Amino acid sequence: MLRAAICGAGHWGTRLIESVQGKSGKIGFAAVVEPAMSNMGYLSTLMTAQAREKAGPKNGAVSMARVTIDPLGAVTVTADVTVQGQSHETVLAQIVACDSHPLIVPRVREYLEHEFKLDEATRTKWCQHWHLAALTALEAHLQGPATGRYCHGDTITLADICLASQAAGAKFFNVDTAPFPNFSRIANSLAAIDAFARAHPLKQPGAPAAA
Repeated sequence: MLRAAICGAGHWGTRLIESVQGKSGKIGFAAVVEPAMSNMGYLSTLMTAQAREKAGPKNGAVSMARVTIDPLGAVTVTADVTVQGQSHETVLAQIVACDSHPLIVPRVREYLEHEFKLDEATRTKWCQHWHLAALTALEAHLQGPATGRYCHGDTITLADICLASQAAGAKFFNVDTAPFPNFSRIANSLAAIDAFARAHPLKQPGAPAAA
């Protein structure tokens, strides 16, 4: 693909290939592509290289990159996954809203209880598992430079609303958040804000009397 792109650059591309083959110089291109299992599988971006190798090429943990070279020699590398800028906020929000929360809602827990006859301890373990997976993913993304006082910089965004929800759920299911310092710091900051305190799930009409 790279050779085709270079040849497509016309005379400059031809000279580039001749230069490299003639040992008069070497030119290389590099791009970092973060793979994801699906277009919303942000949890899977945390798979280790060993885990991806074990799963094999059909596990979906692949991404694409496009290299283009114009006639003047400008090189552009476009990857299909990026977590900079606004997408950093989106990834954080969707870890909660798309990957974790849908697996622990009451209708899922009731299905596990009535269809598979799982007792309360086993259902709780199910919820704790997905909470820990989400917390691990959130903490990894929160270690990036885009994180500030809150999830994305120093202004509250949708990601913070989702994080507060994750924090409330983690407490409800007795999941220890201490191993996740960035998550805990932001969650505590949000809890001190009146709007977040009043919106806590356990303070809403019909909520359980105690966690």
